[in-house]
Amino acid sequence: MKIEELEKKVSLSFLVANDFKLKLIGSDTYRINPCPICGGKDHFTINAKNNYYSSFNGCCAGGSVYKYLQEVKGMSEIGAYEELNRLAGEPKKDVNPKPTKAEVTPLSDYTSIINKLYNNQTDQDKQYFIDRGLTPEIIDKYKLCIGDIKELNSKTYGKKAIIPIWKNGQAVFYNSRALEDNPKIKYIKAPGQATFLNIDYLKTVAKDEVIVITEGEFDALSLETIGVKAIAVGGTENYKRFMELNTRNDINILTAFDNDEPGQSHNGEYYIEIPQEYKDLNEWLKANISDFKASINEQIQAVMERIKEQLQGDKQAYKSMSVAGYIETFKNKIDESVNHAEIPTGFKDLDNILDGGLYEGLYIIGAISSLGKTSWLLQICDQIAQNGQDVLYFSLEMSKSELMAKSISRLTYLNAKNKSEAKTTRGILNGKKWADYSFFEIELINNCIDKYGDYADHLYISEGLGTIGVNAIKEAVERHIRITGNRPVLVIDYLQILAPYDIRATDKQNVDNAVFELKRISRDYKMPVVAISSLNRANYSTEINLAAFKESGAIEYSSDVLLGLQFQNQSEKDFDVDNEKSKEKREIEVKILKNRNGSTGKSINFEYHCLFNCFEETGAKEEKKINKRL
Repeated sequence: MKIEELEKKVSLSFLVANDFKLKLIGSDTYRINPCPICGGKDHFTINAKNNYYSSFNGCCAGGSVYKYLQEVKGMSEIGAYEELNRLAGEPKKDVNPKPTKAEVTPLSDYTSIINKLYNNQTDQDKQYFIDRGLTPEIIDKYKLCIGDIKELNSKTYGKKAIIPIWKNGQAVFYNSRALEDNPKIKYIKAPGQATFLNIDYLKTVAKDEVIVITEGEFDALSLETIGVKAIAVGGTENYKRFMELNTRNDINILTAFDNDEPGQSHNGEYYIEIPQEYKDLNEWLKANISDFKASINEQIQAVMERIKEQLQGDKQAYKSMSVAGYIETFKNKIDESVNHAEIPTGFKDLDNILDGGLYEGLYIIGAISSLGKTSWLLQICDQIAQNGQDVLYFSLEMSKSELMAKSISRLTYLNAKNKSEAKTTRGILNGKKWADYSFFEIELINNCIDKYGDYADHLYISEGLGTIGVNAIKEAVERHIRITGNRPVLVIDYLQILAPYDIRATDKQNVDNAVFELKRISRDYKMPVVAISSLNRANYSTEINLAAFKESGAIEYSSDVLLGLQFQNQSEKDFDVDNEKSKEKREIEVKILKNRNGSTGKSINFEYHCLFNCFEETGAKEEKKINKRL
């Protein structure tokens, strides 16, 4: 979209009112005092009806929104165009991403006029610059001159001190200053976008050289007088534009802004401090050139020493990131691992495949619904707790009582001499049923509750449907370690119903974030983290594989171990999932889909007594070719 079309969508008066106080002086006509360009009064005018601004004394070119962003806000042509798009509500992707050549203002050439004014001035005229502390060499180098500003801009007049701005050997801009004290208009600049004094330094200075950035041209010239390279940006509001122009990361940039609040607040990390009794560098130079020179050079040397020390520290810090710098830490981790050994799951064949049990890392367990994944993982947690290892279990679906009853139900099955006396989860939770139980059945339940109590002090179950997020889990882990001094095995049941980190994000984005954060917890606290995950519905009747987790790529890539539970005959041609789920004793296979530090493809077979939440290993097997369904 063309600039003039964009400008029609933006009210210039509203835009200006965000930065300056507008005074109504006529129908749809406003004035700003003082002038934001030169600081003068009663000439910077805005015509709201025509969406246009102008200056009676010629301190600026004038124009609409695009020119205002350049001349007053100090933006580059491209930066002004991008901001104009934003103000107009246009998307960043535009058919015309930058102004056309016809819309870009070419640089003016004031070289011949400047040379004429310089050569025509008298020694008395040059004395003005000498009184400002500048040397004849500097006056000649920059062609500083006293002359009638009308020679440069027919809309203005009067004898001024003129500072040309040179670029590529041409005078492309200028700033002029009133010679009298307390003038109505102190500065008059060339119309159009300002060019910075000595901006060519960004092309010509050598590597590691120092450039000092100042506000005013006289401040930059004051530094040039003592041999310090300086660029003047014409005010702190233009410093950001200068940094956008600067593509040199091999030079040292210092600032030396004025001794006022805007100047001090805009100084960078490395800056030259001006004594409080002087408002700027030029005033300091005029007052005491020897002190000025000595202090400036001393401060630059001190800053360079700081930069050198910081660079050395950065180098050492970066070097320590190499493998060589990590060897001692690596050896220490091996020594520390003695105190953080593997944690057996209690299933012998599974532990053999996992090289002894669970280690620091993220374990993901996937299965279709109602297959028994919670019961399987809960049994592992009980077996871990029986060995004296803490388990922090976050149940986001089942209640604490239900999980406890599932564990006790399993114990009744394992401990009953007569299996008919074993009780289901509901048979334990429903107190009415107890009235019909025999003495031996009640004694079995109570004995199993006592057995559960023997290791229950190592089980910590937190429940919450959709209310527990990863941050809350992390806080709970920190609290557990702080209070008990033990690193627990962390269990999440299950991943997809963790509270979202961002309600505006997609389900996939929220799951991915949860996986990344759980992985971070396992790494930061050096503990196993185990999470249950649902599968794609398309995989409910097919053999489990990595594609079943594709709704979240983070599960496949960030997990250290990925386990899949399925029916042992799930790959067979006539497999019927509903028929298998109807069986009281199910043949379940746990498949190692991914093992970052071990072998994959192996499986462990289990008999699952689903009424009593009990899994029993029946042997491990290697991956082999099986008959696929057509």
